[in-house]
Amino acid sequence: MTLVLLLGGMALLWWSPRWILRPLRWLERKHFAYVGDQGPLQIVHAGRWEPIYPKMWKRRMHFRRKAHRSAIYLRLVRLDPAVYRIALWYGIPRRIGWMMKNTDALVAINAGLFDPQRRPLGLFKQNGKLLNARLHKRSIDGVFSISHNLRPQILPGRGFSHRNSRDAFQSSPLLVFQSKRHPLRKQSWKVDRRSALCLDEAGYLLLMATEGYFNGLSYGEMSQLMSRPAHQGGLQCRSGLNLDGGGSVQWAVRTQTKRWEAIQGMDATPLYLLIRSRK
Repeated sequence: MTLVLLLGGMALLWWSPRWILRPLRWLERKHFAYVGDQGPLQIVHAGRWEPIYPKMWKRRMHFRRKAHRSAIYLRLVRLDPAVYRIALWYGIPRRIGWMMKNTDALVAINAGLFDPQRRPLGLFKQNGKLLNARLHKRSIDGVFSISHNLRPQILPGRGFSHRNSRDAFQSSPLLVFQSKRHPLRKQSWKVDRRSALCLDEAGYLLLMATEGYFNGLSYGEMSQLMSRPAHQGGLQCRSGLNLDGGGSVQWAVRTQTKRWEAIQGMDATPLYLLIRSRK
C-alpha cells in the first residue's frame, strides 16, 4: 500500500498542471530562496565531459549547500562554434519538446527575456533582421551576438552595436566578462531555476540549465562557477550571460542513443537559441 501511495504521489507531481506547480514553487522559494548567502556551494560530483558528436560534449554537475539539504543539478553542453551553426528562433511560444520534434536542432535552450505579449524584451536581431532595436544600457545588461563571420561574442549592453552582427539578443545579468565576475546587485543570491551560456577560454560555447522545478542556483553562484578555473571545479569562462529563468527554463540535447535529453519548463517560450549541424 505504501508503495502504491508513493508511486501515485510521484505520478501526480510529474503530471501536475501549472496551477498546482506554481503554488508549490512559491512555497519553496518563500522558505529556501535566499539560502545561497548562508554557505558556499559545494560540488558533490563535478561530472565529466562526455562526447556526443564531433567537438560537442555533455556534462551533469551535482551540488549542495550546507544550509540546504536538497540536491542541485546542472546540465551542460559544450561545443566548438566553428563546427556547428548557431541560430535564433522567434515565434509562437513553444516548449522544448516541440522544438526538438519540429526542428533539426541538436541542442536548444531558451534565449533572452520577453514581455507579457511574448515580444523580445530588449535588442533582438535574427538572421540579419532587426526585430527590436531597443538596447538597454544598464550596467548589468549583456548581449550575445553572432558576427557575420559566425563568431559568437558576449558583451556588455553599453556601447554595443548590432551593425556587425548577423544575430543578437539582449539578456540580464551579465555574469562574467574578461574572465572576471561582473558586479551584481544585492539580490544576486536569490535562488531559482536558471539557464545561461558562456564562452570559455578555448572559445567554446557552453549552454547550461538547472534541473527540477523546486531548486536552482543564484546569479552569484552561477558567476562564481563560470569564472573559476577548471582545476577548482569551475568552467573557466571568459564571458557569461544569464538567460530567462524560472518557469521559462528549457534545455535539450539530441543524443545518438536517445531522441533527446531535456529539462522541461513550465511556461512555453517564444525565444530559443538553437545549435544545428552545418551539413
